[in-house]
This record gives sequence, structure tokens and C-alpha cells, in this order.
Amino acid sequence: MKKMECKCSCHGKIEENPVMILNSIARLFDARARSSGVFPDSLPHSSRRLMRILSKCEGVSMIDLVEYTHLSKPTVSLGIKKMEEMGLVSRESDPDDARISKIYLTEKGKTLERQNFENLQSIDRYVMRGLSDEEIKTATEILLKMRKNLLCEEETE
Repeated sequence: MKKMECKCSCHGKIEENPVMILNSIARLFDARARSSGVFPDSLPHSSRRLMRILSKCEGVSMIDLVEYTHLSKPTVSLGIKKMEEMGLVSRESDPDDARISKIYLTEKGKTLERQNFENLQSIDRYVMRGLSDEEIKTATEILLKMRKNLLCEEETE
């Protein structure tokens, strides 16, 4: 993996707060995951999250995917449609309520998700190197509080 260095003249001069740093980390993580070549370029970014949920929960509805991923309904709908076209997911009517479609990973989707998960674990290890268990625990607690704050704000709007 090619090491990225900042060559701009402002390096170190921009005040960074935790949210700016978190955003930067997320973008760098995403770039590293995309450059691994596991996911096809034609697959939307949101599909990784959708596939992760589908790998853990067999037969999830679109409404559940929206709730679990915090993605918009159109984003989930388009992502599922694209993955269906690629043969990664299938839809089946709910036997108890034919109005609801349940979404499942196909064998092709399961294989891709396993490869992606292994790739992400490798990146996780790289990102977390040099951190103690206590530091990881503290960072996790802080990030969970930040996410909770955002989710609570969504509910009150």
C-alpha cells in the first residue's frame, strides 16, 4: 500500500477538532478500502454497509435497512437495486405479509462480503496499531457518545 503524505503548504496550520479528525479518518479508511479492489467500482459506497447488515441478519426488509444503516430510503433502494442487478442480493416476499420484501445475500454476495470483511479487518489492525486496549476502549466509548448525540438530535428534529 502506497504511503500518503501531505504536501500542501498549510499542513499543520489548520486547527483540527475531533469531528474534523474523525471525518478525515473516515475518508482515509474509505480510500484504503476502495483501493483494495475487493468491491467493484460500480458498487455504491453505501453497499458495504448494506452488505454488512445483510450478512448478519438474514431476510431484512428495506425499512429495517434504512433504520440499521441510517441511510436514506432512496440510497438504500438504489443500493439494493444495484446489488440485485449484480447478483449479490435477492428479494423474497414475506410469507406473513406479501407487501414486504425480505432481502438476502446470494452466495456471490456472501463471498464478496467475506472478502470485504477480511480486508476491513486488515485495515482495522493497521489503523489500531500502537494503541493499547485501554486506548481503544476509551476511543470507542467517546465515539459511541458522539454517535448517540447525532442520533438523539435526529429524533428531536
